[in-house]
Amino acid sequence: MWNKLNKSMMLCQMLFGLSFYGVLVSLTRFFLEELNYSEADTMMVVGAFAAIGPLFAIAGGFIADKLLGAYRALTISYFAFTLGYILLVLGATSLHVPTAMAGIALASYGRGLMSPSYPSLYKRTFATHKDFENGFPINYSVNNIGAFLGQYLFPILTVYIGFSGGFTLSAIMACLGLLTLIMLKKPFSPLGKPIDTQPISAKTWGIFIAVSVVMIALVFFMFSNMDVGQNIVYAIGLVAIGYFISLMFKAERAEKYRMGTILIATFLTTCFFVYYGQMMTSMNIVAINTLQGDLFGFIPIEPEAAMAMNRCGVWLAGLSLL
Repeated sequence: MWNKLNKSMMLCQMLFGLSFYGVLVSLTRFFLEELNYSEADTMMVVGAFAAIGPLFAIAGGFIADKLLGAYRALTISYFAFTLGYILLVLGATSLHVPTAMAGIALASYGRGLMSPSYPSLYKRTFATHKDFENGFPINYSVNNIGAFLGQYLFPILTVYIGFSGGFTLSAIMACLGLLTLIMLKKPFSPLGKPIDTQPISAKTWGIFIAVSVVMIALVFFMFSNMDVGQNIVYAIGLVAIGYFISLMFKAERAEKYRMGTILIATFLTTCFFVYYGQMMTSMNIVAINTLQGDLFGFIPIEPEAAMAMNRCGVWLAGLSLL
């Protein structure tokens, strides 16, 4: 069941969990203390950063399925993470808000591109669907281990190496994931769909670049103008739902029911992840203002690392079910 490809992909997934959630848990204090944002503005920006990824997965799925293929999309997503974290390092070093905003905009774009690409590519590394079903919960646990370590360790490391040091570690880990995917290009080629193996035309690259620029610019604008940005999020969701419903009307009767079920499940799942991301930011601010001391009196923990206990519970529960 296990092979070099799916093991390497799980390594990339753990590196993503470590780097992304390490950045996410650090951003609240970074905006409050370094960029002098108010608690309300911090909650809006960091909450939007946590929530926008699942919404952008809609566009990421279009790019992966219609333009580039899963492997190319996933590789580009790790490049976006790497570049985004580097911009965060520069923003933290110079305390330049637009640079920091550009960094989290790129990271949001990368997450939206990665979310639909990774499961599609990961599934093809298994010989049978049953093997994939048995392996995917382990992959999810690996992601949660990475997220737990990132959320727990980064606040502690930031005390010693600063925010720029923490963001640098995230950039290094994202770069390692990128290099892993690049080195596996040849083994992945036979597993891909036709779109993964065919050369990409200049027109397709142009469409991809245009869509990507619009996505990144949109997120940057949203983070810089949250009053307008929240309305843009609602508009994106409504347009996506409207497009899906239009496809339902063109489908056969049985297909309509299946698509309707998918629409409801997707809506509920997206709502959960959007509000979960915002809740996590709110809880971080509460923790920073109220928590102090060590966990159980002897385990060192920074206040904003309290959310790591959620990830710890998830992967422990997941492993117990295997």
